[in-house]
Amino acid sequence: MVEPRLLATGRICRTGPARGMPGLAASQPLLEAGHAGCYIESMKIKPKRYIVWSKEEIDLDDPWQRKWYIEQVLTHGRSEDIRELDLAEVRRLLQELNLPKELCRLWERYFETHP
Repeated sequence: MVEPRLLATGRICRTGPARGMPGLAASQPLLEAGHAGCYIESMKIKPKRYIVWSKEEIDLDDPWQRKWYIEQVLTHGRSEDIRELDLAEVRRLLQELNLPKELCRLWERYFETHP
């Protein structure tokens, strides 16, 4: 079985054809650059325990859960977890996120120097 990958868009990507696989009726081809042969399975993820310890699954289709998950990754995630985020989305949501003041300021400075 191929391990899924969480893309920067929050989508779970598996390689191989989506047709004929049980439970994947809603799958869509993935057209993101560099991800040919992947398909979108779901936007539900099982978060790493060091990032989120209070939930078994997060539905990234739900805007509130998605924003909350981004907050958790920025606050508790490692560099490899932050690399998986869509930084354009982080930039867009930054003022809405409930982050510690110092962490919010760090990201503001980052986006000022990386337009």
